[in-house]
Amino acid sequence: MKKYILPTIILAAAGCSTSDELPSRPSPVTPTPDPYVAIKADASPRIIGPGIEMKYADGGVFIIENDDKSIEWHDLNSSASFIYNPATRLLSINGNAIDITDADTIKSSATTRWVVFHPSEIIFVTDI
Repeated sequence: MKKYILPTIILAAAGCSTSDELPSRPSPVTPTPDPYVAIKADASPRIIGPGIEMKYADGGVFIIENDDKSIEWHDLNSSASFIYNPATRLLSINGNAIDITDADTIKSSATTRWVVFHPSEIIFVTDI
């Protein structure tokens, strides 16, 4: 039995090879930057997007919440209007219907909600 031990050790040692190269590690995953960081940092009520920009703080903007839960914003200075009905998902800007595929709440606090309408990327920030 002893005569088999030494050859077994030699064969095992010969089978183990070493190299100076370390195995490659996968690259760390870089998180995708949030495109809405600046938007979410500002809680002021506003609507910003293609064809519209209304900020409640600018004055002359009044907001109506209807019985059907639709929300209307009207700017007396520019005659701009924004109407959104979350129940029917209908959106209208300046009297023109806007096709939306989705409305994502990107942030919500006890007093404010940030919504992005897709694909138009209209940002709607409202106090709740």
